[in-house]
Amino acid sequence: MIRRLSASAALTIATIALAQTPGYHLIGIAPGNTSSGVTALSASGVHAAGMSYSGPGPFSFSPFIWSEASGRYDLSPADANTTNGVPYGISDNGAILAGTSGGSRAYRWTGPGTFQNLGTFSTFQFTAGNGLSGDGSIVVGRAWTNQPNVGQAWRWTQGTGYQGLGFTVPTHVYSEANAISRDGNVIVGMSQSSGGRTDAFRWTAAGGMQALPLLAGATSGWAYGTNHDGSIVAGLYGGIGVLWTGNTVQALTNPVGWTGAGATDVSDDGSVVIGSLNNATQIFVPHIWTPVGGWQTPATYFATQGFPVPEGWSIADVSSVSSDGRTFGGRLLLPGDTLGRAFVLTVPAPTSACALLLVVSAALRRRRQ
Repeated sequence: MIRRLSASAALTIATIALAQTPGYHLIGIAPGNTSSGVTALSASGVHAAGMSYSGPGPFSFSPFIWSEASGRYDLSPADANTTNGVPYGISDNGAILAGTSGGSRAYRWTGPGTFQNLGTFSTFQFTAGNGLSGDGSIVVGRAWTNQPNVGQAWRWTQGTGYQGLGFTVPTHVYSEANAISRDGNVIVGMSQSSGGRTDAFRWTAAGGMQALPLLAGATSGWAYGTNHDGSIVAGLYGGIGVLWTGNTVQALTNPVGWTGAGATDVSDDGSVVIGSLNNATQIFVPHIWTPVGGWQTPATYFATQGFPVPEGWSIADVSSVSSDGRTFGGRLLLPGDTLGRAFVLTVPAPTSACALLLVVSAALRRRRQ
C-alpha cells in the first residue's frame, strides 16, 4: 500500500530544505549609501532585516529585507515614508517589519506601500519600535518625552492600538520594552527609578510587569532579548551578562581583562548567546557565549564551527541569532573598509544531513508498505 508522507515528516523535510546555505553571505548596499548592517533575523535565519546607510552625519537609512533565495529588497520612499526607518523586528515569514522611522516614530510594514506610522502613545511625544512577534501582529517598544528619563514601555496591535505596560515599581518614571517572544506572550525590558536604578523585567498579560531576580551584589539590570516562548531571557546585571530561566539567574562570567558585558539575544534552548563586552579601551566589542566556550569573539567562535573569518575581514557587529543558534546576522569590515557590510553566516548543524536522511528513509519505507 502506498502512503503519503505524514504532515510532520513533510514539515521536517521542508524545514531542512529551507535552511540557508552554510557560509558567509554578503548582502550588499543600497544605491546611494556607503554601508549596511543586519539588525534582525527571522526565527529560521532564512530572512534578514537591516539597513543601508550613509554618513558621517547626518545619517540616512534605507531599510531592506533579504533572503538567499530572493536577494535584497530595498524599501524606498515609494514604500511610503520608510526612508530612515530602521527595522528592529522581522516576522517569521520575513514579510513584516517593525522599527523606528525618523528616529521618533514606531512603524509597521507589511509590503510595498503599506508603511504604517504608529503615531504616539498617551501624552508622550516620541515612540520607537524595538520588537515584533513571530506572526508580525504585535509590536513592542518605548515612548518618551523631551524630559529626561520619562517614558513607558508599550505593546501595540492593530485591534487594540497602544497598551502601556507600566513599571515594576509604581514610583518608577521610565520603562522600555526591548523584545517580545515569538509566540507573543512574553515581553522583556527595563524599568527605571527617578534616581537611575533599573530593573530587568518580564511582562505577561496575566502577571503584568515583574522584576527579574538580581545577581548577588547587583543593583541595576536590563533585559534585551528572549527566546520563542519567553522561558529564557538575555540581559545584564551589574556589568555582567546574564540569562534568566524562569526565576533562576545565571551569570555569564566575564573573561579576564573585560570589565563589562551584556547579553542581547539568545537561541531557543539558551545554548548560544550574543552580546558585547567592554574593557578599559574598547566598548561594545561583539562576543558569542556558549556553555562550553564561554564568551568568545565572533572570529574565534566561527572558526570553531568550521567557518574562520576570511583573511582581511573583521566582524564589527553581531546583532542577531536564529532560533537554532546556527545563523548569525550583523556587520563586517572588508579589507580597506571602515564602514561595514551587512552579512549573514549560517553554520551547519552537525546532525542536519543525518536527520534528513532518516526522514527520507522512513518516508520511503512507508511508501513501500
